Amino acid sequence: MNEARPLKIGLVLAAMLLFSTLGVGSSRATTMVELSLSELCWISDLIAVAHVEQSRPEKQPGEIYIKTVSTLRLDRVLKGAHIEGDRIQVREWGGSLNGERTALPGAPRYVAGERVLVFLEREQRGSMWRTVGLSQGKLTFIEEADTGRDVVVKLRLPE
Repeated sequence: MNEARPLKIGLVLAAMLLFSTLGVGSSRATTMVELSLSELCWISDLIAVAHVEQSRPEKQPGEIYIKTVSTLRLDRVLKGAHIEGDRIQVREWGGSLNGERTALPGAPRYVAGERVLVFLEREQRGSMWRTVGLSQGKLTFIEEADTGRDVVVKLRLPE
């Protein structure tokens, strides 16, 4: 009877290991490290208030995933080597193209006409930018109904 007990424990552990790994492939989670305002500022190459002029999905040849490129017109530069009126392009993971869809939970989405405060860093290659800290680096201005003042909020847009 004592010899059967280690075998039983081994089988239970093996079953637990098997069941714990079955869900790994279908897991749909994004880990996002929370950044403080000072960390967002320190990491960013460009901090600006901008208007989103347009967003368009793209899929480069040989790539698996769709990304969205948004054109931003800079209204006010708080940090970085750009001036007001410059247009920049921000590339983020996700988008829909020709019936195909890529989604990255936590990735920011830019909507044409939106006024934003953005914390951006240069992509390693090329002239595109990306948002620092996923959605943490994009805040949207809305007009407060009672006062008419601009308020900065973090909007969560529907997929």
